Amino acid sequence: MEDESIQCDGCQCWLQQKCIGMTWTQYVTSSKPNLQYYSLQCIGTGKGFNLLSSLSRIAVMAPDIERMRVQAESELNSLQFYRV
Repeated sequence: MEDESIQCDGCQCWLQQKCIGMTWTQYVTSSKPNLQYYSLQCIGTGKGFNLLSSLSRIAVMAPDIERMRVQAESELNSLQFYRV
């Protein structure tokens, strides 16, 4: 199986799945067209995951409940991937 890559929705950089320690299952989940993926550089504060930014990305989608739900799913995937 070839190494797959995923694009950060923040900086638009492409990252290889294996290089960032992403399992195949995580890659498949994070690659869904409606979900977003952010690299640790874009999602963090230098000290780890930025929870306030995560909540802000969800709040920006209001009042569209469906868009908020999709964004919350993206954030949940990030929390799980970065083991927060």
